[in-house]
Amino acid sequence: MRRYFSAVLITAALAGPMSACTAEVRIYDAPHRDSHRWNESEERAYRLYLQTRHREYVEFQRLSRSEQEEYWEWRHAHHDRDKDREGR
Repeated sequence: MRRYFSAVLITAALAGPMSACTAEVRIYDAPHRDSHRWNESEERAYRLYLQTRHREYVEFQRLSRSEQEEYWEWRHAHHDRDKDREGR
C-alpha cells in the first residue's frame, strides 16, 4: 500500500506543473487493477463526476485514496470508461 500511495504522490508532483494540454499522466486504479490515462477526456469526466455530486473542484491528485477509489467506481460504471484505459 505504501508503494501505491508513494506512486500516486510522485505522479501528482510531476503532473502538477504541467498543463493538461501538453501532459498525459497514467494513474493506476488499484481496486480494478488497471491504468487510466489522465488527459483532457478524463479531466472532463472527473469534472462531470464532481458536478453530479455537487462537489467543489479539487485536483484529483489531492483527493484521499478513498475519494479517488470512489471516483474510479463511478468512472467504471459509465459507457465510455474503456476509451482511456490501458492494459486491455
